[in-house]
Amino acid sequence: MGQVDTQNRIVQSCQLTVITCMDFRLHGATNLPHYLAQRFGEFATYDLLTPPGGCYPLVHEGEEERERILGHLALSISLRSPETILIIPHINCGRYHAERRFYCEEEEVDRLTQDVLLSGKMLLNRFPLAQVRGFIARVDSVMMTGLEEVYSAPVESRSGTLQFSGNP
Repeated sequence: MGQVDTQNRIVQSCQLTVITCMDFRLHGATNLPHYLAQRFGEFATYDLLTPPGGCYPLVHEGEEERERILGHLALSISLRSPETILIIPHINCGRYHAERRFYCEEEEVDRLTQDVLLSGKMLLNRFPLAQVRGFIARVDSVMMTGLEEVYSAPVESRSGTLQFSGNP
């Protein structure tokens, strides 16, 4: 997937940039990489951004934290030119204080879905050429057990290179 730029340097690109939680249950060979390979191919390549709570800080934190994450995403886009940005929060996330804030899993899924939608709209506003998709990961006490798609930005006739608008 490497290309050569005008200064004869190898430029590495990837298919995806993934924004997800740092929770250990999502990572490891049988977890997130396994589910991404199922959906995007065995050799899916991706940059990984792991703020606590995944999309939580994009929606619920202050401007400084949101801009820090968007800056990391802008860097990934400028370095790797991913085709798609994925947003993947998970059930029972400590950042959401899952066991204290939600009465049932359905309520938690609704909240996570709303946050994925808000995050997706925010990312499309900042990165208008992006294809943005959102999923909710299911986890048990030790590992990821499922991945459900809850959002896919309509792909319009977009042309050009994925770039950011505004300050990175």
